[in-house]
Amino acid sequence: MLTLRRGQRKAFEPLVEDALVERIFVFLRQRPEPEIHRLDDAHLRAAIRAGVAQGRAFGLTWQSSLGAFVGLSIVVGPRFHEHPAVRAILTDETIPPDERIAALRDRLTEEEWREASGPEVTTR
Repeated sequence: MLTLRRGQRKAFEPLVEDALVERIFVFLRQRPEPEIHRLDDAHLRAAIRAGVAQGRAFGLTWQSSLGAFVGLSIVVGPRFHEHPAVRAILTDETIPPDERIAALRDRLTEEEWREASGPEVTTR
């Protein structure tokens, strides 16, 4: 069996990250939301990289949860995670991190989604 040392694994991280960004890019380009299609390829990839970094800060690791987080950051707004109700779910330690995106869909009200999408995220 081939065993990679830490330094060797570290050398592959940028390639793995690029592949993740590309998979999310392809997925998002297939979505119908106009907010996604308003971005040219370079800006969409930049938004994906920023969203992946922010999603990881909340403990997200699955490609699906990171992709969903990125999609929300583009469609709802880049600061949607700052809304108190959103942040409460994204930091809820009783929910496994990669299940928190589904919890957002299940628990947030229409009003909270609207507030999270505003140019200045509403805080309570």
